[in-house]
Amino acid sequence: IKSEGWEQDPQLEGDYVGKTFVGEVRSTVPYGLIAKVEGQIVRIDQGSEDGAVKGAIYAVFDADRTDLSGEGKGRIKVIEVSEKESKCVVLEGEVKEGDKVVLYAKPIESDKLLVFVEEPRAGDDPLLKKLAPQLKKAIEEALKAEKFIQLVSPDTAPDKLIRTTLSQEGELVNVEMRVINVNLNNSWRPYLIKASPDRIADAGKALINSAMNELRTGYVVKNLAKLTNETPAFRINLTVDKGEGAVYKPGETIKISVQPTRDCYITIIDITTSGKVYVLFPNEYEKDNFIGAGQKFTIPSVDTYEIEVGGPPGIETIKAIATTKPLDLSSVNPDDPSSPIKFFSSENAFQLVNLPVKDLNLRPVKQWATETVTIRIGEESIYGEREPLLLPQLE
Repeated sequence: IKSEGWEQDPQLEGDYVGKTFVGEVRSTVPYGLIAKVEGQIVRIDQGSEDGAVKGAIYAVFDADRTDLSGEGKGRIKVIEVSEKESKCVVLEGEVKEGDKVVLYAKPIESDKLLVFVEEPRAGDDPLLKKLAPQLKKAIEEALKAEKFIQLVSPDTAPDKLIRTTLSQEGELVNVEMRVINVNLNNSWRPYLIKASPDRIADAGKALINSAMNELRTGYVVKNLAKLTNETPAFRINLTVDKGEGAVYKPGETIKISVQPTRDCYITIIDITTSGKVYVLFPNEYEKDNFIGAGQKFTIPSVDTYEIEVGGPPGIETIKAIATTKPLDLSSVNPDDPSSPIKFFSSENAFQLVNLPVKDLNLRPVKQWATETVTIRIGEESIYGEREPLLLPQLE
């Protein structure tokens, strides 16, 4: 049974004669309770700390029921959320205090990339200290112009931190900028530019323009990573051939495997360190993405293509989305429609954030699941060091 991918709860091993269960049989499905009913308005004991969100829909079951599968006897929708409880409105059915509630469907929305701009590091040089505020203002104005970015204060945990350092080289000013991933405390290679003091604002805008691929990639990664079903009814068992977190060198091939615990359609998305996003599966070589329960399927499964790791060094994210009905990929427009594997440059990858938002929004949680693995692209880079830009080169 285990070799075919089936599971049992509790998991039993070996030979045993005697009572398997002792005492009351309880549901293993996470559930909450209806605490109060006032007409069509009900309150449940599921708050933000339990993962409740505005717009989520819960199925309602009788208080004494242990089998919490199926549609339930009614549905309620969350209209207000506090830390400990939520206020809901009855959509259908009769509900009463003490009834059990199980998450049925949840809204999926994209979040902006939260960015904090540090004060530029200028040392004790009077000229550089004078230029620092101009540089910061120019960087913030360039970021505000992007709809997917929200500037935040240091009191709010940002996704990205912009750190700049000023130094003098003759009559020119060197500016080094790093976009730091706050969660991983790392960054891509620094962005460098040289400019005359009177063009420091232009330098700031040019640096943000140079870093736009990294920022767009951060937005896509954030939202695809956030796309998670906390209460899936099945698993995907996503793995890579060298294991989670393994190091791959640029040019090395990779194999990706799934073994879902129920019949489903699998979509695999790869967010690369270069900023490009690939829909690895399904593709023109392997169009059928239906995988049977317990079937271990490895991509590529045919000899007509290989998946080769690129660069530069960094963390690459592979996301699998499993659905009981296939995702509609016909609505996305890849960079090269003739390519057998769809890929999207960073400015075009926003579609892949909007796709699950549109397709999975309020889809019953029992009908989809997601899993993610990350790999590290090795430090042995095939790329040369980035040379500083001279402002005239950008015009």
